[in-house]
This record gives sequence, structure tokens and C-alpha cells, in this order.
Amino acid sequence: MIINHSISALQITNNLSKSTTNTSKTMQKLSSGKSINTASDNAAGLGISQKMTAQIRGLAQAERNIQDGINLVQTAESGLNKINDPNLMRLKELAIQAANDTFTSQDRKAIQKEVEQIKGSIDDIANHTEFNTTKVLRPPVDKGNPPPQGKADVLFVIDNSISMGSIQGKVADNLTNLVNQVSSEGVSDIRFGAMDYTSGSTIHSFASGSSWTDDPKEVADTLNSLSSSTSGVSENLATAMTKAMNEYSYRDNGTNQQVKHMILVSDEDADDISNQSDIDQVLSELSSNGVRVHGAFRPVSTGPESTEEFDQFINQTGGKSVDINDSNWGNQLSSIIGKSIGEEASTTEENDMPPLSLQVGPSSGDQFDVSLFDARTTNLGIDGIQMDTKQEALNSLSKIEGAMDQVLSEQSRYGSYTNALDHISNNVSNYKINLTESKSRIADTDMANQSMKLVKEKLLTNVSQSLLAKANQKRQDVLAIMK
Repeated sequence: MIINHSISALQITNNLSKSTTNTSKTMQKLSSGKSINTASDNAAGLGISQKMTAQIRGLAQAERNIQDGINLVQTAESGLNKINDPNLMRLKELAIQAANDTFTSQDRKAIQKEVEQIKGSIDDIANHTEFNTTKVLRPPVDKGNPPPQGKADVLFVIDNSISMGSIQGKVADNLTNLVNQVSSEGVSDIRFGAMDYTSGSTIHSFASGSSWTDDPKEVADTLNSLSSSTSGVSENLATAMTKAMNEYSYRDNGTNQQVKHMILVSDEDADDISNQSDIDQVLSELSSNGVRVHGAFRPVSTGPESTEEFDQFINQTGGKSVDINDSNWGNQLSSIIGKSIGEEASTTEENDMPPLSLQVGPSSGDQFDVSLFDARTTNLGIDGIQMDTKQEALNSLSKIEGAMDQVLSEQSRYGSYTNALDHISNNVSNYKINLTESKSRIADTDMANQSMKLVKEKLLTNVSQSLLAKANQKRQDVLAIMK
């Protein structure tokens, strides 16, 4: 019998240590629900499960991306639906109405006013339909760097007859707002001119000695001085417009940039226009000079004081007008005419309608492209439709039908996008479920198996502790022999 080394006690201690360690690991797995808590538990399994976890989280985000994409497409589809019904449908009704010989030219002019309002409504929908600030029915506009470099020459041709004082003052009061509106569209270089007319006409010069100024205050001061010195009752508008085009040095229009603008302001019709040929002559000069005409006037549709010439000058050059009978016409100088001048004179680049790429999976190649549609009237081909004559109404009807076909085609395409994204979403969901199940087999604890192991390790621990006590008792037996 030896006492220096108790081999049985050492063996029992070693087994007790193993049982204690195993018990600890088993309890950790049971408490965490994971079969891999440290790399030592399953080195290969840890790498595989981490890779699967990344895949699963990527698939979950892809599901959210797909739903966002579906919402974006549905937003665009809803905007197109509003453009088609009621706007395009109403335009078709008006074109059919205007093509009927029972209507007079004055009736058609009334129809044309509603047409212009509807076109504005279509552009408003296209310009303002967006999803998370992304335009979905028009190209994005970058008004950042480089700074805007658009330019505009704006000539006021103002009736100076005796009844015009308050109207001239109102234009002066709202000039700053007009400048701000034009500038906000990306136009940094704005020149103004002022010409008044009655039986004759006067070109006004400014502090620099030029008939143009970039200081709106000089123009406002000129208009205010006119308002206190009105005279006469004649309005020879055609003569004044011809003089303006001959004597004002407009800067040239650029590619896709309308620089030359003329704003007519009057409360009466033109006294020096007696027939259509007089109007056609002025229109020819406007066309050859590339001048776009806008107007603030009191529209009269029939009778000897009809303002038909204003309608034709404005509509056929693509300008905008405001009705001075409207109590808000001063603000409309900027919100309607100023906005139009700014948009036409701006050189701010519009990107083409860019495709949107949706990340619909966890890998770099898992993308779905959505091609958006520019639904503005210019792209639909209806921005210039006119219904002043029967033939124009018939031509417009063809263009409106073409626009409706375009919109319906795009709506169908958006519907196919929605269906495709739904299918992709279902596939991603199934992929995520199967991958989660596979990862669970590697990384999750089998609770029944680990509970059984825990019972086993506890039993071994108790037995080892009992046997260790007996092994230590053998040393005490030596003392009994020595007594």
C-alpha cells in the first residue's frame, strides 16, 4: 500500500473535472438555446451558421425592398390613373365637342381655356407624384452644382391709357415675386425692359442708358411712374409689338431654352387690329423673332371689344395668361407666368427618365429594374394641342388618343412589374424559410438531447464525488495499520 500517490483518486478527479466541464457546457446550451456558443463547440458549424445568418438577414431586407418597390410602382400607377381619368378622358370629350360644326369659334376658345387648365393639371400630377422624394412620373432635376446659368429677357409691353393706373401699380408691386419665381427655376441672368403704348409707344431707358436692366427696382419705379401719368384712350398694340421686336435687342434663344419673352398688360383690346390678317402679320413677326408672348388682360370673348388677338398671340407662341378680373391676378403673375418663363429659360439639366434598380436578394446580382415613364404633356405629345378650329380639334383628338394609348400601355407595364415583384417576394420568403430551417439544425440546441446529457453528467459528477471520498479514505486506513 502506497500513500505518496493515489492513482485511483487522480483518475476519479480527472473524470470529475470532465463531468463538471460537460455539465457547464450542457447548461450553457440549454440556457442559450444554441448548440454553438463558442468556436470550440463546432468550428466548422460556426462558420457555416454565420454565413447562413448573413444570408437570412439579407433576404429579410430584400423582402422589405421588394415591398417598397411594389409601393413605388403602385404610386406611379395611381398617378397615371389620375392623368387618364378624368384628365385625358375630359380632353377627348372636349376635342370631340370642338370638332362639331355646331360650335362657333368663340365656343372653341372657351373650350381651349379648359384644355389649358387640364394640361396644367396633368403636368402638376406628373411633377408632384413622388415616392420618398423620388419623382416617379417625370425625370429628376438637379439644381445643385454647377450653379444655374439660365437667362431670360422679359419685356413688359404695357397699355398706358387712362384706365391703367392701378393695374400698372399692381404689376410693379408683384415684380419681386416674379423675379424670385423665375430665379427659383434655375435662371440666374434676368433682364427686363419696359415699353408703354397708347396711340404711340415709348421705349424706356434705365440708369445705364440701356433699354434693358437687371435691376427689378428700376422696372418697378418705371411702372409706378407710368401709373401716375396715364393718358389717352387708344391702344395700338400691334404697332407697339412690331416696334418692340424691331428695336429691342433680345439675346438669342438657346437649344431647348426660351430666352425671349414679352408680357402684354392691358385692360382693353387692340385698336389697330381689325381683322385676322393683322393678327397673322404680328404672329409671323413673333415667330421669325422667336418671342414667346404672355399676357395679363381682361378677356372678352365676343363683340367689338373681343380680345381674340391676345388669345392668339399667347396660345400660338406657347405663353401663359392671367385674367385681371381675378382678385389674385397679381400673385398669378409669378405663379403662372413667372413659373413658365423660369422653366423655359432654365438651362438646369434634366436627366433622362432613369431606371430604378431594386435589390431583391442578398447577392450583388439580385436586382430588378423598373423603367419609369415621363407623363408630362410634352412627352405625351399634347402640350401644344389647340381647338380654335375644327381641324385643330380633329388633330388634337388624334394626339389625345395617342396619349391615352401611351398611358394605358404604361399602366399595364406597371401592373406586370407588381406581379413580378410579388412572385419574387414569395420566392425570397420560401428561400429564407428553408435557409433558416437548415441553419437551425446546425446552430440550435436539441433541448431533449441536451436535457438527457445534463442528467447523465450530473449523475457522473455525483458518483465521482462519492468515489473520490472513498479513495481518500484509503489513506486513513494506513493510520489504522500503524496503531
